[in-house]
Amino acid sequence: MNRALKAAYRGLSVKKRTQIERSKPRQASRDGERGPHFFQKLLDSIPIPIFFKDVRGVYLGCNRAFGNFLGRKTEDIVGKTVRDIAPGDLAEIYERADRELFKTGGVQTYEGSMMHADGTRHDVIFYKATLAIFLNQDGSVGGLIGSLFDITDRKRAEETLIQREEELSIKTRNLEEVNTALKVLLKQREEDRNAMEESVLVNVKTSILPYLEKVKEGPLTHRQRACLEILEAQIKMIISPFLHRISQACFDLTPQEIRVADCVKNGNTTKEIADILGISIKTVDYHRDNIRKKLDIKNRHTNLRSFLLKLS
Repeated sequence: MNRALKAAYRGLSVKKRTQIERSKPRQASRDGERGPHFFQKLLDSIPIPIFFKDVRGVYLGCNRAFGNFLGRKTEDIVGKTVRDIAPGDLAEIYERADRELFKTGGVQTYEGSMMHADGTRHDVIFYKATLAIFLNQDGSVGGLIGSLFDITDRKRAEETLIQREEELSIKTRNLEEVNTALKVLLKQREEDRNAMEESVLVNVKTSILPYLEKVKEGPLTHRQRACLEILEAQIKMIISPFLHRISQACFDLTPQEIRVADCVKNGNTTKEIADILGISIKTVDYHRDNIRKKLDIKNRHTNLRSFLLKLS
């Protein structure tokens, strides 16, 4: 102390000087808390694995979380390199990344793998940077500090999601193929049904109806003729796919109009239709006109028989 400070100090009361003397150790203690021990405690309180090393790749320190991740104590890590704590293939990746960071400076982030304490490789993201605290006196980079974040669970979830999406895509493709096959089968079934109907229709018209006509020309009692006409009508109803389709088309044709339409489709003349159905020619013309209206071809140059054949 210079003279002025000493004089001022002597001028203080005994009580005040005692308080000043007692405060000196406390101040020294607080300064000590901010030393290396305090810094290590601060690092250990952070749950994220943190490490730092010099330009040679030698670990200068780490926190407890980093040691726990590797399954090693801090003293077993400090002074060693990645070659000492990681498999050769991973160590080579780490060294290459460190050299790149030392070359460019700044911040570095990348995904990689790291051996975990459980003996398996975990997927992690590395966050590393060169900081001023590691700069040498000549201004060159003296080391780096890094941390890592375990993304193993996230990667597994992503892989599971990708796998499920692939499985869903396969199922979708399979369903599309099945749907296509069903369409082909349904189309084939429709074609087969049409062919069968056509075959039955032709056979009945060429092999049965002509003989019925011959029977009708012979001498028949009134009851026999009535039964024959009923038989002929029922056969025509059974063999005519046209009647089934036209009823499905919702043209709202009456039963008599359907019978007239069937006769027209079969090529019968108006007079023949009148004789077959037992009605007048005028009534047949009336029904033909109604059929054209309901089929929306009235006042159009469309042949009724041709139109009805298309429907069948």
